[in-house]
Amino acid sequence: LERADGRPDPFSHWRFLCGYGPETAGSLILRHGFRDYNLAVRGHETHDRFHNEIWDVILTTGYPGLAAYLWFTFLVVFYACKWVGLVPDSRAKAIFWSLFLSGGLAGSFAFVLWHGLTFLGVGLRSGTTLGLLTFLAWQSFRRESSTATQGVGSNRALTMVALLAGLTAHFMEISFSFDVESTLLYFWTFVALLIVLGHHLPAVERRQIPGGTHAATVQAAVEEKASAPPNAGSRKLGTTKTAGPRRAVKASTTGWRAWRGEIVGGALIALVLINLGTMLLQGGDATTTLQTIGDALTRLPGHNNAWTWSVLLAVITTWVLAAVLLTNEDSRPASAKCSWRQTLGVTLAVSGGLALVYWLVLANRVTAMLAPARVTLDDVDRFLGERLFLVDFYYGFILVVVLVLAAVLVREPSPDAPRPNRFFRLAPWAGLALGLAAIATVHATNLQWCKGGVMVNRAKRFVSQRQWPIAAAICEAAIQAVPAADDYYLALCSILEEQAAITTDAAQQHALFQRAEKVLEAGRKYRALAPIFPIAQGNLFMKWAQAERSADQRRALGRIAIEFYEQAIVRDPGNFHLWNAIAYLELALFQSLDQAESRLNHSLELYPNSSKTYGFRGDVYFQKGVLA
Repeated sequence: LERADGRPDPFSHWRFLCGYGPETAGSLILRHGFRDYNLAVRGHETHDRFHNEIWDVILTTGYPGLAAYLWFTFLVVFYACKWVGLVPDSRAKAIFWSLFLSGGLAGSFAFVLWHGLTFLGVGLRSGTTLGLLTFLAWQSFRRESSTATQGVGSNRALTMVALLAGLTAHFMEISFSFDVESTLLYFWTFVALLIVLGHHLPAVERRQIPGGTHAATVQAAVEEKASAPPNAGSRKLGTTKTAGPRRAVKASTTGWRAWRGEIVGGALIALVLINLGTMLLQGGDATTTLQTIGDALTRLPGHNNAWTWSVLLAVITTWVLAAVLLTNEDSRPASAKCSWRQTLGVTLAVSGGLALVYWLVLANRVTAMLAPARVTLDDVDRFLGERLFLVDFYYGFILVVVLVLAAVLVREPSPDAPRPNRFFRLAPWAGLALGLAAIATVHATNLQWCKGGVMVNRAKRFVSQRQWPIAAAICEAAIQAVPAADDYYLALCSILEEQAAITTDAAQQHALFQRAEKVLEAGRKYRALAPIFPIAQGNLFMKWAQAERSADQRRALGRIAIEFYEQAIVRDPGNFHLWNAIAYLELALFQSLDQAESRLNHSLELYPNSSKTYGFRGDVYFQKGVLA
């Protein structure tokens, strides 16, 4: 391994302890991509993951990191089973770990024998899953497996079982794939919910009940009583619902607090409708706000704006059915004298009102962006400001809805709870402060990346229209917003290269190539291990050499291009395209036929199925024949 400055890695012998760090797998895999690799992928495709969590963790964190990661995931599974009530004593604990760990060892051994060491991670997860299933099967024959016997409420137990099933499925999924932002979000959310349901809530309930009685036992009794047939019927149309298993809100509650459940349900549905509007209102070319909304619900932009009722019906069905489901789940007591229709109406009004406000503002801004033509840099700057406003508006509106939900839920009365202490009263404000800090951090990081992506995508449209200065200015603005986005530097360099290729003025062309060189040098530090920037620099100097009029200058630029290609070969020794590029420069600029032939022969050793390489070597033989 070499550093960006060409020096060897001083920690090379210790990488098995600390790993190479995140997002390094792709660069390191390329160092071992030779003939067999190229034949397997039919060329030289690059992969930045092993598609197995075990090997990814080993490479990025080392063997101690792998041990810590596996132990953490094992403990998550164990404590989930314990909190559900499946590990009531030391005997069950010993049997769980025996089956779980022995299953992992047996699965690893079996898969290694079947498909070699590469399937070690798949075997490990498959074996532990089989061990968990065996433990559950053994536990199902014991009387102690009853949740009522273990003092765990059935609702809470079922929730934790569902969370455990989701985590187990995640572990199996990443055995054949890799973690992404969405799956990691679900993983940590499920783990947090397990800890809250299995550890935190029972501890709080034990403190609230005199004498230290296990609160889960009380909860189980309450749930069994609530499920008794005399008073546990579900609400029907036009009737009021009897008291449910949850604590009843006081009948004397007045004002907006009497509709707390409907506000919460309506806000949750509004979040779904807001995301639907964000997807539907981005296309089309309507000139008014209402027309934009109407076309989004009744037209198909991908099919020549064909008329359809399917989108409108899908939105209405989602809206109404979600409101009906939440209304049926309402546990308002009969003393509240609130009919089913009233509850449904308020839920629909809250969700529809919030969604309508968002849709109107979004449609208005989208319509304003489509109105004028974007022909000057100032117009583009204003357009990008409007476009980026939509990003801020989307996240800001969702934030407002979530804060409203939090405020309503925090103020929910709980007659049976003890009087909150001073710390509990300050907890919501502390949570709000932490939430605002997290939002500010996201705005300064993730949202900037979103905005940078919007800018670069807009720049590509101007490239297709051959408006190079505007496209370059937009990419520079994206780099200023997100300096660490290495692909933005590559996009700007590509724009400058294309502009230089069609420029007839020699001085302007030289300035464009120099500008592209500085851009690549600035971006290279963000991908020190990857070969992509040395390759881009080699391509830049090759094009520069081809455009240069002086023969001496062409050869000088060609030597620089070869140096960059050789740097890229150190990072990607199996890339036969690089050997072909060097052979081309050797032949075209230096007339080094033997050197070019040697490079091409090595390229064919790396990938013998390349027709272009054979054709190129034929050109070399032809030149040799002419000079003979």
